[in-house]
Amino acid sequence: MSVKKIMGFCLALFLLFISNVKAEENGDELLKRIAPDGKNAVFKMKRPTSQIEGDFNINGYVNNIFRDEGYIIQAACLNAPYEDCIIEFYSKDYETDFSTGNTIKGFKSEYNIKVTYEEPKENSIINSYSLKLNTFDSSNPSTYYMVEDLSLINYYLTSNKSELWNSGAAGRALKYSTINNITKGSNITYYLDIRAGNQDESLMYESAFGPMSIFYNGYSYLTKEEGVYLKRVIYIPKTTKDDANSYVLAAQKRIDDYLGSSSKVKVTYGGKLNDLDEDSEDIDYPIQSDDNNYYNIKVGNRTYKFYIIKASDDKLISPTYVGTDIISNIQITSINSNIPLDTSLTVKNLNDNSIKDKIGTDNYKIYDISLYSDASNSKIEKLDNIGLNEREANEFIMYWLPILEKNNKSLVYFELTQERDKYNKLYVNPKPDAQLRIAIHVKKVNKKINIKPQTFTKFKRSGFTIVEWGGVTY
Repeated sequence: MSVKKIMGFCLALFLLFISNVKAEENGDELLKRIAPDGKNAVFKMKRPTSQIEGDFNINGYVNNIFRDEGYIIQAACLNAPYEDCIIEFYSKDYETDFSTGNTIKGFKSEYNIKVTYEEPKENSIINSYSLKLNTFDSSNPSTYYMVEDLSLINYYLTSNKSELWNSGAAGRALKYSTINNITKGSNITYYLDIRAGNQDESLMYESAFGPMSIFYNGYSYLTKEEGVYLKRVIYIPKTTKDDANSYVLAAQKRIDDYLGSSSKVKVTYGGKLNDLDEDSEDIDYPIQSDDNNYYNIKVGNRTYKFYIIKASDDKLISPTYVGTDIISNIQITSINSNIPLDTSLTVKNLNDNSIKDKIGTDNYKIYDISLYSDASNSKIEKLDNIGLNEREANEFIMYWLPILEKNNKSLVYFELTQERDKYNKLYVNPKPDAQLRIAIHVKKVNKKINIKPQTFTKFKRSGFTIVEWGGVTY
């Protein structure tokens, strides 16, 4: 059974994000996270075969452990067999006097450790990705992985620290980028060890490149030089009138339609591109502006300079979140703009004989699926359903799961209390304090149909509560 077949009703979601915040640690405490005894460490990666790998691969592996925490870390094992390694930790507030080399603020700690390697098992899927990755050329922006249009709006909205120079940000940005055309949202993570790039509020773009490491299940599988490019452009229909106000309204409409709200992002006219500093635009990757204007787009407390450009319909598509587990091949998709596009799946296969007894067959698979976003540094702790408690939800799923499985693909609609009461009133004596009525309507379809997800008001139980569920197949 593919979970993607039933996600239409199992993941009618309401998301609750819980952030994780860590206090700053000193050098000895940081070291223990790599080498618990302060001397010996096990790195889950292939042994380097050259000095370049001893620098790039090791540095990416160690920095990934501390991603998003703000520490500056330099790590290298430069001589074969690459077991004697040097680790340098710099505090989040570290400052130095470049003329004297003296520390002004914060701390710097250096350690020597002995490393053994625990190599990952071969993974054919990750190997197939590696064959499709770009041949990177830092002077050719078309070889960078691109984040633009509404995907970039999602990135700015859902990332705690979106500027690429922030620790781990470039690796997170990759999961919003065109690299997903290769990896299909699989639950691998990236760490991009930035060696160069461009980033400033005055620019119409951001870029970063360096050794990119790919991780899965705690193991580093490969390291390869790659780059990510934030292209600040919003596309609008070609039918838009040729004046700045029409451009603003068209861009605002696309963003609002995607977000389902007009309060999160604000588009305004900025000025003429000719009035910007000459370095504001990327001379290596010039954008052909329709009207020679730039526009300000405010996301939260930050304002970015954007191009607004007319484009064909294939550019006017809202992003779809895709999450894929590379082992079970379970895939979740959603057009909910509140989901960070970097969200990864963790999938556990569950077996329970009591389920077999209830449905009368062992021809089933049930999974525990959790979702986590590096960008927002948060996990989806709870998926609120339409009001059923755990026992009721289990009974509901056990009844309807075989029907959905048999259909292969289903179009699902939930009819709830208020709607049902309009034509089919339920009378109960004594009168309940709370009443929940659910009817699922299931129609077999032959292809994927894109529809707007249903939203539900959270049901509140109180006192004597009546729950009725059922449904109709078509």
